[in-house]
Amino acid sequence: MHPEIRQDRPGTCPKCSMTLEPVLPELGEGENQELALYPWTGWLLSPMIAALAMSLSSASVIANALRLRRQT
Repeated sequence: MHPEIRQDRPGTCPKCSMTLEPVLPELGEGENQELALYPWTGWLLSPMIAALAMSLSSASVIANALRLRRQT
């Protein structure tokens, strides 16, 4: 693999004949890098927020199951 080889179209490496892979775009210095961390709501995506949301969802499911069990 030769990272210095770049072409503007698909093809093969002239040194080793391997298929060239497209380069993924990266955030530049001028772009707002915070957009990668924040969704459209502006809240920081965090594992703690996700864990809290999942635990509240589980508690809600259990509470509803117990409520329905008492009604029957």
